[in-house]
Amino acid sequence: MGQPMARRILAAGFPLTVMDPIAANTSAPRSAGAAVASDAAALVADAEVIITCVPGPAEVETLYFAVGGLLECARAATIFIEMSTIDVALSRRIGAACVERGLRYLDAPISGAVAGAEAGTLTVMAGGDAATLEAARPVLASMAERIVHAGAAGAGHFTKLINQVVYLGYVALFCEATAAADAYGIPRADLIEILRHSVGGAPLSTNWEERLLSGDRTPGFQLARVLKDLRLGAAAYADVAAPAPIFAAALAAFESAAANGHALDDMTTVV
Repeated sequence: MGQPMARRILAAGFPLTVMDPIAANTSAPRSAGAAVASDAAALVADAEVIITCVPGPAEVETLYFAVGGLLECARAATIFIEMSTIDVALSRRIGAACVERGLRYLDAPISGAVAGAEAGTLTVMAGGDAATLEAARPVLASMAERIVHAGAAGAGHFTKLINQVVYLGYVALFCEATAAADAYGIPRADLIEILRHSVGGAPLSTNWEERLLSGDRTPGFQLARVLKDLRLGAAAYADVAAPAPIFAAALAAFESAAANGHALDDMTTVV
């Protein structure tokens, strides 16, 4: 994602210096007008904002804390924006180290994949000081359509991990259901076409999440009716002997909510 993000930053008129251990990854930004730094000292020398977006915690740890790394070389008041997917503890440690050194820090991971990076429509989930976010907003806006301040340092990375859990949990449930459909004899292409154009393929399309915001328990989809459907689904899975541990965990969550007195409330009371 780094290359299209770099192109968006350049297109917005910001001067840009890039660094990557794989030299080939810097060729496209260089062709678009970016300078290329050979090490952290060169990268931070004249920078007001440093953005890091790398594969994971190990790379981030090295970038920031190694001898001759970003924190050691940065000048006071530089804004660091960490956009990788990493653990919250490391994010907070970077934030604390920045404070100690008179630097500013945002954890601002992204969602939207390569297509979003190319189109400049990424979603940024930012943690850190509000004033720092405002100072960094113009460069973030060059890459993102939505910039949401999630809270203090670490909140951005926590939110990104929640995003991944929800998304990948959905993928696992979707694949589990596909196996059940295989067992019944439903062609995968037909199943996917149906789900693509139903609430199964667009879970937020019925706006049920608005009830999580309002706390309104008035039934939109009553928990008792949810359980009717899920129990029928469990029976269907049993008919084809399809293993469904992910579905079973979801069913158990709704069963527990009903047992605790919420059968006549909206399904979101499962929260």
